[in-house]
Amino acid sequence: MNPDDNDPRIRRSDWERVDEAASALRRAQYDLLRGASAPGRALAAALESGSPHWSEALEILRSHPQYLDGPLLRRVMGLCLSHRWCGQAREVAVQAPEGVVAEHLPDAVRDLLDVDDADDYADDTYRRLAEALEEMRAWNVLAVLVRRASAHPSADVREVADDYLAVFSDVAAAFRRAMAEGPG
Repeated sequence: MNPDDNDPRIRRSDWERVDEAASALRRAQYDLLRGASAPGRALAAALESGSPHWSEALEILRSHPQYLDGPLLRRVMGLCLSHRWCGQAREVAVQAPEGVVAEHLPDAVRDLLDVDDADDYADDTYRRLAEALEEMRAWNVLAVLVRRASAHPSADVREVADDYLAVFSDVAAAFRRAMAEGPG
């Protein structure tokens, strides 16, 4: 028996209301996507700068990653730089279709770095993108970012490269040990 079942503060009707609200949200998302002549364009508009619908659009993309195309991936990666939106944006980016990632992610990351390279907060851009790429397991793109960061004039950006080079070294060493030990 769940101890929360006996808690007078948590009533079954509370959970039923939560379930009803979640069902209503899923129905509304479905209706929005089904009713839009171009769901990708509707989601892109919701992710434009200044839109009050970022959270909702990210939630829809998290639930329906098949709508994530190159331009949407670019917008999502831009939101990975935001302190407020990075968590939701990373959840979406991790689910991006493999073909979209392979075709569009390198250019999206390069463009974001180009814009912020001269910024006083370039280290934040490099770190947030590195963290997102690590979560996405986009190792080739992360390697390019680390190489670029290691040659950056800012010591803070080079520190990002150093941190990730240390991670790569630890992983490589663990991999070599595991290969030497043979099948487990």
